[in-house]
Amino acid sequence: MENPAKAASRLLLSTGLGLLLVTGLALQRNLLSISTPNYGWLIPLSALIFIYLSMMIDKGKGPLSTLFPDENNMDVVERVSKEIEITKKEEEMGGAWAQLEASLLSSEIGEEEE
Repeated sequence: MENPAKAASRLLLSTGLGLLLVTGLALQRNLLSISTPNYGWLIPLSALIFIYLSMMIDKGKGPLSTLFPDENNMDVVERVSKEIEITKKEEEMGGAWAQLEASLLSSEIGEEEE
């Protein structure tokens, strides 16, 4: 399994480079004009944003670094097993509270009937 941070970084970088290629072709065919700004300039702007985000993920910083952790297989296994352990403990606690509440309600109902 590939590192999530590396995969996301590679995907964002290739998208940014592809958009830069599209920008170059649009400039070559005079579809984008340097003298008059229009909505077509969102393409190179988004290319630069994708490349910037890719570099930030590589460094472990930026807004997407929490979504794509830089961890190997052993780290993932350890993190997931800890999360499963915590979830099981919470479920056991919830079950204990439910049993306590049920016993209290049944004792209250028994007292009201007497």
